[in-house]
Amino acid sequence: MKKILAVSGGVDSMVMLDIMRKVERLTIVEQWCDLEHFGCTQPRFTVATFDHRTRESSSEDVDFVIKTLRRLHIYFVSARRKDEGPISEAKAREIRYEFLYNEARELANPNVLITVREDYDASRIPKTDEGIEIYTAHHLDDLVETVAINLLRGTGWRGLAVLDTPWVRRPFLEPELLTYTTVSGEAGVFVKPFDRKQILRYAAEHGVIFRQDPTNTSIQYLRNRLRRKLANFDSKMQIYYLWQRQKELKRKIDQIVAKLLPPEDDPCEREWFRALEKQEMGEKIALELLRAWLLRAEISATRPQIKRFYQAILTYQPGKKFNLPGDKMAVITKKYVWL
Repeated sequence: MKKILAVSGGVDSMVMLDIMRKVERLTIVEQWCDLEHFGCTQPRFTVATFDHRTRESSSEDVDFVIKTLRRLHIYFVSARRKDEGPISEAKAREIRYEFLYNEARELANPNVLITVREDYDASRIPKTDEGIEIYTAHHLDDLVETVAINLLRGTGWRGLAVLDTPWVRRPFLEPELLTYTTVSGEAGVFVKPFDRKQILRYAAEHGVIFRQDPTNTSIQYLRNRLRRKLANFDSKMQIYYLWQRQKELKRKIDQIVAKLLPPEDDPCEREWFRALEKQEMGEKIALELLRAWLLRAEISATRPQIKRFYQAILTYQPGKKFNLPGDKMAVITKKYVWL
């Protein structure tokens, strides 16, 4: 399994890089020996770093990562956002994942081993090869804070099943991925998920050098204000176990919903939704069906948008159209709904 690590230069990702080098036993000599003596044409371990250009020091973070990787002779790809200036956390995440997915896809057949891309024009997220996994440095505090923010915003149940992106692994939340053998032959084993304190402790004990993002301490951001209140490790672990159960529930529900959807390119029957309206859990089931149907058509909609679509299906006169995100449109006839 090939790995592509998302590294920003902050303490979380630099610690992940240090541990994953040990997991992979990637010393400078071993990497080049793999290439020269075993005919390896594709790196099994690549780092991707992305400059969001949201602050003046962001380019310095990327330069720091690149210098570190060149010193360690680790294969890498880098890119930067075309525009500069503030963007929302959600938009930054979307652009970053588009970059990571595209690089993971290209890793299957790279033209060069070390690539530096000054500009990156993000496009639609493609499906990546299942033989490649993306590793991110999300840890226990990230998980707890995201769940707390979603609860404050009135999330549905899916808001508790966060950080569950296809082909993405999160080793600080999956400690079984972090078992390695030290130079002396001893096993380095991590049993519980890492929180920020454990990451900082590891960095101090192992001499991991990193850059500090000034926004991580600003109380201007809700996430940072919550971080001060969510400090008890046992409480964090309770949310962690809840998250694991929610992820499993989500996968089971997604499997059931996929079987209920009509064949590709076929319409949905309005009568389905009218029948569901009469059931106790009917609206929730209808929203799950519509969400999956829209996603299959590559239409990403918010929960309020899906609710409005559901009401349109129930109440619109035949022949009316309903506007969907992304300049898409649904046509509602007497019996059917067409995308």
